[in-house]
Amino acid sequence: MKKHSNKSLTLFLTLMMMLTAFVTPPVNGHSSTRTDIPTWYQGDSWTYEGTVWGEGTNWSIDATIQDLKNLVTGIVTVTENGEEYECYQVEITGTIKGNFTWDILSGEIDGVIEGTSYYRISDLAQVKTHIHSYGEVDMPLPLDYEYNSTNTFNPPLENFDFPIKVGEQWEISSQVTTESHFYLEGLYDETSSNTSWVNKTLECTKKQTVKTPAGSFNSFLITNPNDEADDSLFYSPKAGNIVKGEVYYSDENNSFEAHINLKTYSRKTQPLTITETLFPLEFIQGEEVKISGKITNSETGEPIKNTVISIEIPATEETYHTTTDDNGNYEKTITPHVIQDHTPSTIEIGSDGVIVKCTKGSLTGYRVKTLVSIDHNTPPKKPMYINGVTKGYANETYSYSTSTYDLNYDQLYYLFDWGDGSNGSWV
Repeated sequence: MKKHSNKSLTLFLTLMMMLTAFVTPPVNGHSSTRTDIPTWYQGDSWTYEGTVWGEGTNWSIDATIQDLKNLVTGIVTVTENGEEYECYQVEITGTIKGNFTWDILSGEIDGVIEGTSYYRISDLAQVKTHIHSYGEVDMPLPLDYEYNSTNTFNPPLENFDFPIKVGEQWEISSQVTTESHFYLEGLYDETSSNTSWVNKTLECTKKQTVKTPAGSFNSFLITNPNDEADDSLFYSPKAGNIVKGEVYYSDENNSFEAHINLKTYSRKTQPLTITETLFPLEFIQGEEVKISGKITNSETGEPIKNTVISIEIPATEETYHTTTDDNGNYEKTITPHVIQDHTPSTIEIGSDGVIVKCTKGSLTGYRVKTLVSIDHNTPPKKPMYINGVTKGYANETYSYSTSTYDLNYDQLYYLFDWGDGSNGSWV
C-alpha cells in the first residue's frame, strides 16, 4: 500500500510536468507540416488547468489542478552525471483540490504545487525536475501532507525530436533516478529512492484543431503508437505551447489519467532580436551549412553593427564566431560534425539546436534553430501540375507556375520544358 500510494503521487506530478514542459514560437517560411524548437526567454510563462483521476488497491484521487504556471526565470548551468548543460530554469506553481481516499478514510485534499525544472536550451531535453507539494487532507479532521521529489534524467530526456514533422516517429530513452519523501500526518512518513528507464516510441500523426480556454488552435498531435494507453499531446505553433494534453497509465495495481488545457500564456521580448536561417536545414557528412540572419535592437529597431557573435552546437561541442556588418547582418559557413542524439529516427541520424548569441553593451539576445544530420539526401518530389493557359498567340507573354516540396527542406529550383525543344532558365 505504501509503495503504491507514493508511486502514484510521484507519477501524477511528474506527468503534469511533462505535459507543461514544451513550448514553441510561431514558425514562418517552412512547411506547415513541420515546426521547430522554441527560443524561451526570462519572463515567458504558460498557465494550465486540468484534472487528475486515479485509483489503486487502497487509494483513490479525483482532483482538479488550477493555475499551474510555468515561468522561465533564467538560464543556468546544470551539472548532472559529470556533464554540464546550459539550461532554462522554469519555476512551477499551482494548486490541487479534490477528493482523496486512503484505506477506509476519505476526505478532501487542498494543496499547493511548487517546483523547478531544467531544460537543455539546444533541444529542450529534460535534465532535472524538483516537485514540492504541501497542504491539508480533511479526513474528516485536517491532516497535513507534504511531498518532495527530485527526478534526474541520464541522458537528458528528449521527449520531442525537433523539428517536429507530421508522419515522423522517434524513440526516447533515459534512466530516471527519483528521490522522494511523502508525509501524511499520523498515517505515513516515508523516504524512497528508485531508478527506472523511460523507453517508448512517439509519433506526430497529424495536425488537428483543438479548443481550450485560451482559444482554438491548429496543433500537432503527438501520440505513443505502441502503447495501449491513448496518450496525446497537442502542440500549437500559434500558441507557442502545448495547448492540450491527455496521459493515461495503468499497471496491475494502479490506474491513472490526467487532462490538461492551456488557460493563458505570455511571451517576453529579448533586448536584442536575432533572426536565424540555416541552409540547408538537413545536411549529410561533409556538406557545408550556411548560418545567417540579422540582429537589431528590439526597442529601437536599429541594427547591431560590427559586433562579434558566437554560434554554438552543443551536441558536437562546436563554437564559431563571426561579426555583423553595417546593417546588422551576419553570415557564417561551416562544415559541421555529424550530430547524434538520443531520439533515434528512421529519417535522420540526429539533431541539435544551433544557438546564436550576441551581446552589445548591456543588451543581450540569443536564438535557437535545429540542424539535422542525415545519412543521404533525397531528390525533391516531382511537380504534380503546371498552372497556366494551354493555348495562346504568337508574340504574347503568358505566366506559368508550379510547386513541389523537398523532404530535406532544401532550396528548390525549377526549369520548364516547353515541349518544343526549348527550355526556360532555372528559377
